[in-house]
Amino acid sequence: MAATVGPGSPRARAVWARHTAPVEFSPGCVVCFPWSTFDRTSCDEVTEIDPGAGFGAGRHPTTRLVLAALAPDLSGRRVLDVGCGSGVLGIVAATRGATVTAIDIDGAAIAATTANAARNDVADRVRATTTPLAEVATGHDLVLANIHAHVLTAMAPDLRRVARPGASLSVSGVSPSQVSALVGALRWPGTPARADLDGWTALTWA
Repeated sequence: MAATVGPGSPRARAVWARHTAPVEFSPGCVVCFPWSTFDRTSCDEVTEIDPGAGFGAGRHPTTRLVLAALAPDLSGRRVLDVGCGSGVLGIVAATRGATVTAIDIDGAAIAATTANAARNDVADRVRATTTPLAEVATGHDLVLANIHAHVLTAMAPDLRRVARPGASLSVSGVSPSQVSALVGALRWPGTPARADLDGWTALTWA
């Protein structure tokens, strides 16, 4: 019996494979742990994320929704990743050509983002900092924020301020019941595209 449940047993290997499997957020595009075992050559885009001190690695529905909304080519775009955590959103944007500023109030998140940017060969395009949103300069082409709705509501004036005219915004961390109130609070020009996954909603103004 012990042989069927031990660390090297088929059951244990199956559990390990399930919990470390890559997550596809768009056709051919996956995020995974650095230690995930699969054929990376079978994917068009692989982003390796070490979540560090409890940050996400791109597996949560809210993160996957924002990743799926990213344009495949962000060359020349200035992106702001608000509440960057492990850095997955900004790092995927950087691999697609963007120059990214990633901010978080937690210094451990900055360390994780910096390490993950280097791991994915985009350290030259990702600057991670604890600079408060209220002190971030304006002029960004795309703002990303995967944060709870009440925080997004409080941040709304600064989210508008840091964006250049005509900029794009993608937010998640929102329940379906919070959508109308958040749209009203953000007051972003135009009508957002909405995507839902596992009880969560993301809104994107392209």
